[in-house]
Amino acid sequence: MLWWLSPGDPERRTGGFIYNARIVDAMRTLGHEVTILRLDADWPFPGQLSCRAALAAIPDGETVVADGLMWTGLSDADRRILTARCQVWVVVHSPLDMEGGGEEVAVMERDALRVAHGWWATSRPTAALMADRLGTRDAYCICPGTEIAQHSAPRPFDRLLAVAHLIPRKGHDRLLDALALVKDLNWQVSLVGSAEIDPEWADDLRVRAASHGISGRLKWLGILDADALEETMAESGLLLHSARYEAYGMVLTEALASGLPVMSTEAGALDGVSSSAVMRWSQADEPTAWAEMLRNWLTDTSLRRNASLAVSELRWPNWREQALALARLLAKPEA
Repeated sequence: MLWWLSPGDPERRTGGFIYNARIVDAMRTLGHEVTILRLDADWPFPGQLSCRAALAAIPDGETVVADGLMWTGLSDADRRILTARCQVWVVVHSPLDMEGGGEEVAVMERDALRVAHGWWATSRPTAALMADRLGTRDAYCICPGTEIAQHSAPRPFDRLLAVAHLIPRKGHDRLLDALALVKDLNWQVSLVGSAEIDPEWADDLRVRAASHGISGRLKWLGILDADALEETMAESGLLLHSARYEAYGMVLTEALASGLPVMSTEAGALDGVSSSAVMRWSQADEPTAWAEMLRNWLTDTSLRRNASLAVSELRWPNWREQALALARLLAKPEA
């Protein structure tokens, strides 16, 4: 039996929760019995809340996977009691200090990971960073899988897509500034992502779009389920991803796997990828530089043709393959 500790509703449509759900489903398909234990709190720092009673439901000797979002937030007593009687691994989706914390948060996360029997990250850059912080050579990585098939139908190159919740880290403000500089060209952008996580920021983005005179070019679609997102990708010509920091970014591999080129800031999903289908924005660039790349995309037929040919050559592991890798990792002795 494998127990998976979820920091709240496991059905949430964010990258970390989707990763958990997909790899749990794949583990079950392989014949592994997995029980999800939901722990509701204000993660990652719920204060003095103890989860000891809930964790007591896990029998001694079981293997436990704890989501990194909540592992640091558990009390030290809860962590030590659980690791004393169970084999505990932690999945690190993104270093907590990169999500808005500071050095103190990084120290807390590092100390919490040292209590666990092992950990893995969902991107190679995150694995390397955490291994460096922990002073270990063991840097396990199990990236997300990808199941979306290539779409062969022609794509409208001027129908652009951005998939990210409307929060400051995702950089929509810079994206809107860049789009405003190419409003002399024909384009439309569909924006997929929740406006409820940070409503004030989402409102500010709409005001920003209006001030740029591009509101009529934008479709704010909110959260889409997997099927609707796949359909929206099939109707788009280019994915725009403007995050200030992205530990992985599953939407990037999903887009590329579906045949959709991407224009993006650096992300774990793009680590080691060299392809004409991936056009990189520098974090240091001003919106004018981003706008120039957008202008090239919208006006250069050969650039678009090369990107379309290149994207068809990219390959990504599927969720079954990644679940097999996880099963092998969890069978290891203490890391």
